[in-house]
Amino acid sequence: MEGVAEGSVVATAGGTRPVEAVRVGDEVACAVGGLAAVVRVERRQFDRDALRRDPGYRAVVIAAGAFGAGLPEADVRLAPDQAVAMGGCMAPARLLVNGATIAVDEGTGPVTYVRLMLAGGGGVMAAGLQCRPGGPTWTMRAAVALRGEVDRRALRGAGVLTGMVEAAGTTQVVGWVRDGQRASVAVPIEARIDGEPVAWGFADQRRPDLDMAGMGNCGFALRFPPPSIGTSRWLSVRRASDGAELPGSPVLLATGFSNGPKIGHILGMAVNSATDAAARVDIARSLFATVDRLTAARPPGGIA
Repeated sequence: MEGVAEGSVVATAGGTRPVEAVRVGDEVACAVGGLAAVVRVERRQFDRDALRRDPGYRAVVIAAGAFGAGLPEADVRLAPDQAVAMGGCMAPARLLVNGATIAVDEGTGPVTYVRLMLAGGGGVMAAGLQCRPGGPTWTMRAAVALRGEVDRRALRGAGVLTGMVEAAGTTQVVGWVRDGQRASVAVPIEARIDGEPVAWGFADQRRPDLDMAGMGNCGFALRFPPPSIGTSRWLSVRRASDGAELPGSPVLLATGFSNGPKIGHILGMAVNSATDAAARVDIARSLFATVDRLTAARPPGGIA
């Protein structure tokens, strides 16, 4: 669902105007620069009953200045899937909700979204904010980066994270996490292997076990390319806005040793069983130093 909600303003050749007042043939400021003629206007209204049945249709309210001074120039209400762009990153409005400067409109409705289709296919400028056609053009990496930038501008004291990295392998990490100050808002996360970012996402997945515990939609599952065989790598999962480690991170990914994969698996279990991140690092160093000494000392041919 894309569009600008009635009551929000867009830039036109004659100045700012409420989006509902724009007609076919009018020229509006294009998100990619210049002016473009409106070739079609689409409207879709959701009444109170529809919003009550499916809250996912509620408007996302972006407060004035959420992206920096004067950006946007005034509060803007957007459809949840309306793509917003800034600094080379683009994301649907629903993924930018941080519970502070960008929030879901909790009003009872109704709401009408207006989608202006322009000659050339560009998007509009809503109170100075670039609102572009989204579709498949945005990426999760860009969405997490943009949400992280919004959070850094808005949140002076991010909440303590609660959750757990529950399982990690050489291609996927699974768990759940919530921000203690904004429990209802999905946490933007990124996974890194030896400090290099490899995957991005949001802790917004629904799981039956989390539902039963009253935790809400806060699960995540990130996939990434496997690291090199025969190495040990540190996998960390962090909040994208400030780099805070999730509980249970970092995790040692033991992908095989000269003694075979079994010892790597055992070492990984021993290291990851520690609950403190610093303790895991110290245990790993000690264990691998011992393995190196034993490997160097074994006789030719070794032990089968």
